[in-house]
Amino acid sequence: MQKLTKTGTWSILILTIFFHSSFCIAAKNYPTVPYPVIDYPKIKNPELVKKGEYLAKAGDCIACHTDTDHPGSPIFAGGLGVDTPFGTFFTPNITPDKETGIGKWSDKDFIKAMHDGLNPHNENYFPVFPYVFFNRVSKEDLIAIKAYLDHVPAVNYTPPKNQVSWPFNVRLLQWGWKLLFFLPDSGYFKEDPKQSKQWNRGSYLVNGLEHCSMCHTPVNVLGSWKKSYFLAGGIVDNFPAPNITSSRLKDFSVQQVMDVFLKDQLLGGGRIVGPMLDVNHNSLRYLSKEDLESIVIYLKTVKSKEIPKPKIKSGAQLGEGIYDAYCATCHAVGSAGAPIVGDVPVWETRIKLGLPTLYHNAIDGINAMPAKGTCSSCTDQEIEAAVRYMVDESKPGAKASSSYTKIPTAMPAPTVNLAHGKEIYEQACNTCHIDGKFGAPKMGDKKIWAAIIKQNMDVLFGHTIQGYKAMPPRGNCTSCSDTDLMDAVIYMVQQNKEEGDFILW
Repeated sequence: MQKLTKTGTWSILILTIFFHSSFCIAAKNYPTVPYPVIDYPKIKNPELVKKGEYLAKAGDCIACHTDTDHPGSPIFAGGLGVDTPFGTFFTPNITPDKETGIGKWSDKDFIKAMHDGLNPHNENYFPVFPYVFFNRVSKEDLIAIKAYLDHVPAVNYTPPKNQVSWPFNVRLLQWGWKLLFFLPDSGYFKEDPKQSKQWNRGSYLVNGLEHCSMCHTPVNVLGSWKKSYFLAGGIVDNFPAPNITSSRLKDFSVQQVMDVFLKDQLLGGGRIVGPMLDVNHNSLRYLSKEDLESIVIYLKTVKSKEIPKPKIKSGAQLGEGIYDAYCATCHAVGSAGAPIVGDVPVWETRIKLGLPTLYHNAIDGINAMPAKGTCSSCTDQEIEAAVRYMVDESKPGAKASSSYTKIPTAMPAPTVNLAHGKEIYEQACNTCHIDGKFGAPKMGDKKIWAAIIKQNMDVLFGHTIQGYKAMPPRGNCTSCSDTDLMDAVIYMVQQNKEEGDFILW
């Protein structure tokens, strides 16, 4: 190994953080990608290949190695551009094509890439490829994944060359980061004899193929994950990656946490969107019930430090401090559909819902926002102060009243059961909506509904439950629960939308 210069080493170390953070945003469109169909009766080792297919799905390999920016691109042929502040990295072709893919790779070559982050020429891969986590995967499982990739359709395609300037395109300089943060703690997964077989299986998946820490653990200035805050939360592509340790999961059952994966349902309310939607649909949905349970059982035992709150001004400036430290990540730019602070027309409809509803949305989570946004350690009072600040900033001259209190009961997350929603619609809503009686938006009039849908689902839920214009609270359906009404709203939106899938909201 050549000796690195001090300046070159520290330059690459300090800036490697951007390469790490960019991995989680690779599948930028977050689509569900169909896996190739393998003709198992015609192959010699079907059991090994089936095992490899399962494991490749666990690792979500398809998300980055398929150019989802261009629908219809060949599966596993690479070419997806991963943008970083220093240029764009393009993912490689991992089909069995012998000229442009990995068709000439031996099992040893594949293991070296996954375990050591080295290509067949012993050149370092950049950390956008999560070899730091795949390093934990057993040789047997890696060989199975290679067997599967050997049987997917070969595609003769050479992805574009990385568009990265010097010195960030120098693979040799990655040795400095590896020496500090990878090699000292590298090695295959070792079971903890004090824990159950199921716990160890969950740990193996979380810390290996699923590489949950890649997004859910904050990184330091040198691009290494902060072990003391393991899985305590992070930010990915301006979407919050929430705390998934025992401190957050302890009050939820194993099934409730599994529903995050299976039903795109945030804990406490709201819908999964952004990068996690891709993980759910292209990876976690394919895992067995036993493996999903193992993952949750392991996560519910993880103990980490709470990410400390920065020093925030108290008193009248508390709300502004919380907003600047946490809320601005999404609300300053509109990430994940968050209403931008200062956009008066957008906030006007929300302000009409009343501060109690806004408090509970922020504290318990709604749509893409998890409970308390990115500040799981914030108190309810701190979150409420931030909400009041945002309201003040978004409706000049209007001051929030101190008499408002947090809404006493949490609005449950929608079940997203369209059949149930249709039943509630026919039972309670179609009297007015079928023909537009009393100014109700008429079913089938997509022009009217387009303007309504733009208000966002949290506003529609609030209008339905609290009443709006000529519509009385709950549409006069006193026997309907909040969940019933939410299902009905989602059903009506799905029937009248011009584009998009609002089941995922």
